[in-house]
Amino acid sequence: MRIVISLLLLPLLFGGAVLAQSDALRLEAASDRTIYNSSANTRAYVEAKILAPAQPGPDTGTVRNIALVLDRSGSMAGEPIQALRQAVSLALGTLAERDVVSIILFGSEVETVLSAQRRDELGDLDVLLAKIEPAGGAARAVRDWTLGHLYARFDGTAAWLSIGRVSEAKLGRVAELVRQAPDTTAFWRNPGADGAPLVYVLPETWYVPEIPMAFVGDGDHANAPVAENSRYKAIIMATDAPGRPESAGWLRGVRHRRALMELLVDPVAGTVDRVAPPPAHAPYEGIPVPLF
Repeated sequence: MRIVISLLLLPLLFGGAVLAQSDALRLEAASDRTIYNSSANTRAYVEAKILAPAQPGPDTGTVRNIALVLDRSGSMAGEPIQALRQAVSLALGTLAERDVVSIILFGSEVETVLSAQRRDELGDLDVLLAKIEPAGGAARAVRDWTLGHLYARFDGTAAWLSIGRVSEAKLGRVAELVRQAPDTTAFWRNPGADGAPLVYVLPETWYVPEIPMAFVGDGDHANAPVAENSRYKAIIMATDAPGRPESAGWLRGVRHRRALMELLVDPVAGTVDRVAPPPAHAPYEGIPVPLF
């Protein structure tokens, strides 16, 4: 290899530059001058470049199959949807003509506005981008699904919600014990000016977003399934929902919740072991939270 390079650099003494090429590599070499003094001890500098062959262009390389999955929920209205359209336009501009692209929109429903089409066959981009518009709401869809899958009890004066699978009999027993607890009888006679109460029912070491997790101990979240717990928290929440809680539809009117008291209930033993106010501080105050 050293002999080959020496032979290629030899013409530099006469011409100042040389070019050698093959299918695999390309050699470019140039000296720092074109004339040398043969009678003097002269130092010469040579720049040599060994270049790899050029890569094939996008039209001759691998065809890419791209899918853009875009959020079109109601929260994207206004500037966010405009920015999204601009981002899609820029992304499409980076594709080669033979690349294939799909565009899927999701909100409360999923819609495919472009299905596996070549970049050079897209047609009018303005028409395509106009189809990316807000519709429905992903959060509302999740909320509606949740309301349809709750383990709940509605008795006309309160809504009792479990965060997991609990039998109707056990949930009813918890509600009965909470209503009979001496410290709550005054509340049930006069819940105050707020709307009907919402009562969360959950294992004693679990938490809901509205209640500060100030005293979470190690391992408190590694619990058995809800149905296997013997003791439960019952957290009474004041709400602003209008009407009587007679079905899951009442929950749609709940916008704000405020913790009033927390009871520790043992439905097997038939006892209420603790009645206490919620923690005094509220680090999550003002942050929108789901039902659970």
